[in-house]
Amino acid sequence: MGWIEKLLSKTTVRAVSDIYPDFFSIERCENFHIHFRNIRQVFSEDEWEIYCKGVGVAYHKWVSQGKPSPIVEQEDGDPFKKNTKIPPNYLFQGKVNPVHDELSEELAVEKQIDQPYAKNMIHVHYKSLRMDLSVREFLEFVDEMTLAARELRTR
Repeated sequence: MGWIEKLLSKTTVRAVSDIYPDFFSIERCENFHIHFRNIRQVFSEDEWEIYCKGVGVAYHKWVSQGKPSPIVEQEDGDPFKKNTKIPPNYLFQGKVNPVHDELSEELAVEKQIDQPYAKNMIHVHYKSLRMDLSVREFLEFVDEMTLAARELRTR
């Protein structure tokens, strides 16, 4: 989604994550956590309430529209190139506090202690977003980000 100026890097990765490939949970602990596969989003109580209301409104609007499929048009007649300039069908649009209520200044990478359900796990923390990656996936991710950073720096 978005209007792409330039593709900075792209590679193909395995379709199924090494860590939590089929996991989905919503937890209430020190804050609210949504775990969806190997991604975790962290919410304060206020953010959680806004998020839930938005998801509820969006779901009902999508159903009332007949559950339309995504709008996809080919660009320049090329069946493999999608036109990214098609305006989105906003199912919900609102405002949140621009500063994350939870962990707004955190950028960290942690090597986790091996657990029976996850060996060689790396946590990537960026503000209220968490990614659980295997060491292999993390290195693949970092290598691709390094290529993109190099491309940006040479502009």
